[in-house]
Amino acid sequence: MTAAAAHIPETLQITASRALGILSDEIATAGEACQRLDSSLFELLKLAPPEARMLVMQEMHAVDLLNQHLDALRGIATRLGDAAAHADLISLGPVLGPVTLGEVVRRVEASVSGEACEAVDDDGDLDLF
Repeated sequence: MTAAAAHIPETLQITASRALGILSDEIATAGEACQRLDSSLFELLKLAPPEARMLVMQEMHAVDLLNQHLDALRGIATRLGDAAAHADLISLGPVLGPVTLGEVVRRVEASVSGEACEAVDDDGDLDLF
């Protein structure tokens, strides 16, 4: 919604580090909502008739993957914010190293380098429940 953004004065400025910290907090808030959705789906799973349980389980897996994705993005934003507080240029190795979803790492690398990054056999850890 652009109308709300139009009311923010242009003189309101923050550092990149602070902006990334705020972004990290917002991603964490989205992750909390995702966790609530996961809990709701679990409750639905218990109530679902046997023929519908597989569909609910698939949706639970999708929500779980989304939650892991949000957690990876939150970690990236946090580490970028920490690094931005100390330097003009940021080394992505320490920022992306802890991320367990290889697909996220590849997309970030491709965005920075401008080149497509190939998938590898060990493409990170997807935590399945």
